[in-house]
This record gives sequence, structure tokens and C-alpha cells, in this order.
Amino acid sequence: RDTTGAGDSFLGALAARMAAGAELREAMAWANEVAAVSVTREGTQKSFPTAEEMLARHAISLIDHTSLGLDDTESVIRNLMDGATANRPHPAAVCIYPKFVKFARALQRESPDRYGDLRVCTVVNFPGGKEPLDKVVADTRQAVQDGAHEIDVVIDYNLLKEDEQRGRQAAEALVRAVRTVCPAGEVLLKVIIESGELSSDTLIATAAEASIAGGCDFVKTSTGKVKVNATPGAARVMLRAIAAHSRASGPGARTIGFKAAGGVRDAAQAREYLELAAEEVLGGADRWREVDSQLLRFGASSLLSSLRGLCRSGHGEEGVGDEQPCAKRRRTGDADAAAGY
Repeated sequence: RDTTGAGDSFLGALAARMAAGAELREAMAWANEVAAVSVTREGTQKSFPTAEEMLARHAISLIDHTSLGLDDTESVIRNLMDGATANRPHPAAVCIYPKFVKFARALQRESPDRYGDLRVCTVVNFPGGKEPLDKVVADTRQAVQDGAHEIDVVIDYNLLKEDEQRGRQAAEALVRAVRTVCPAGEVLLKVIIESGELSSDTLIATAAEASIAGGCDFVKTSTGKVKVNATPGAARVMLRAIAAHSRASGPGARTIGFKAAGGVRDAAQAREYLELAAEEVLGGADRWREVDSQLLRFGASSLLSSLRGLCRSGHGEEGVGDEQPCAKRRRTGDADAAAGY
């Protein structure tokens, strides 16, 4: 739209990140993102994104925009996908019931420019985790045939609570069986352990370890259908299991991600999980900008609209919840604003 000031925004962001201790490669990548946002708007300093907006944009790209209502209709799913693609950046995926996967994929074929880069995620053995193994595998196979890019499967978390050893064995066996119909590298497999229903960190760790041993791509906290969903405490336990797997497997091992689902509603909560993932898996909370959609997802229905409220449109005006542009704030001596570019 307007490249005036793009170099200034790049250099300002680069200097801010370097001053904050970032490595040159990471600082340059971040500065490039800041400059890329600035050129979508008219003007110079007023086009520069705030630190809060850059956080929001990053978090949006990690969302599985979700609708799992029992009264969902094709109209609801179309609206979900329209909302996901209304502005850039887009969420990583939409998460819907299996009966809508064909409809969502048909929309993508009809309007590839609008919907084409959205991944379609669905759920199986949901929400109770008690369906027979052969049915879970058959439902997964059908969802993949219908075009699902990602599968979120629920383990039998109640069995794990009753008998940890049997529950662990059953969880691992379930994941292995579902993995056979979710080709690695083609269909992402996320495992819901329902962390809020497990009574201890020990059981949360056991569920995460069993999921990883079974071959999952992500470990996910919750269905969003119970009283306690994602919590930072459970997230830390799960992320430590992921980090331990990475250390044990060595360089080149498959990446295991973490998905926080249920209860993540605003930028402050999103940042908390970004920093947790960066701290536990990458070695430092300040590396949250390096956390991508292969390492972290947010399963949420309202987070997208909350974060978009922090993002300005393409004309340089401030949007709902925006702060002053970072360049102006630097002149006031606000070191935190500069460092947060």
C-alpha cells in the first residue's frame, strides 16, 4: 500500500531486538515482519505496528478457530470460515465436527483464493474418550478421506484416573492405531488428554508421554467441554514431556507440539502460553517469537476476535485497543515498548 518508512520501521525493530539481546538472525526476522506490516498501511510513523499488535498477529497465526456446538449448521461453519479469512493473518486452522469436513473442503475448492490456505481440523472419540477402538479408527479414516488435514482424538482419561498403568497402555494403543490412518507428514494428529480432569501432574505427564510414545504430532489439553480446561500449570507439565522427548530423540527428531484449548481468550493469556512454550522447549521465554504453528496452537472460539481488536486496518488509523505507534512511544523513553517490537 505504502512503502514510505519501511526502512525506518525495519531498522527500529532490528535495533530494539538487538538491544534486548536477540541474535542477529532472530532480530532480522522480527524486523522484517514489522516492516511487512507497516507497508500494508499509508503513512510513516503512524503505519508502524505496536508491540501489542505484533504479539496479536503472531498469536492469530497459531489459532485453531473452533466451533464444536451441537447445534452447528453449514451456515455456522461458513461463518466460521468467513471470520477466519476476513483479515490477515489467518488462523492456522478451523476445528469442526466430522460431519462438516466435506462441506468445508468443498468451500475451499469453490473459493481457493479465500479459503485455500486454511487447514481443516476435526475431532474423534469426542468428547468422552470412551468409544470402541475400531470405531475411532473407522471415524478417523473417514474424516481423512473427507479431506481433514488434522485430527484431534480424545484418550480415555477416565481409565487413566482409575488405573494409571492400564490407562497409559490404552492411550498409547489408541494413538498408535489412529496414527496408522493419519499418514505422518500429511495429516497432523493431536491427542486430547483432558488435563483438567486428571487429578495430578503425574497423570498429566503420563498421558502426555503415552501420546508421544504412540506417535502424535501434538499433545492437547482439553476438549473445552469440562469445567477446567487449559491451565498454565498443566501446560508446563505437558511441555516438559515434549522437551524431554526432544532431548532424548536428538537432532532431526519429529517436532511435537502443544495445544492449549479452552479458556484462552485474550492477548495476555496467549503471551503466557507463548512464553511457556519458548521457555520449556526453546530454552528461554524471550524466544516466544520463534514459536510457530508446529510447536503451539490455541484451540479457541473467541480468541481470534479479541486479538483482531488489537490489529489496525490498512490505513494507518488506530484500531480498538491499540496503543501509540512504537516510534512515538520510543521518543517518550518507554524502553519496554521499544524492546517489545
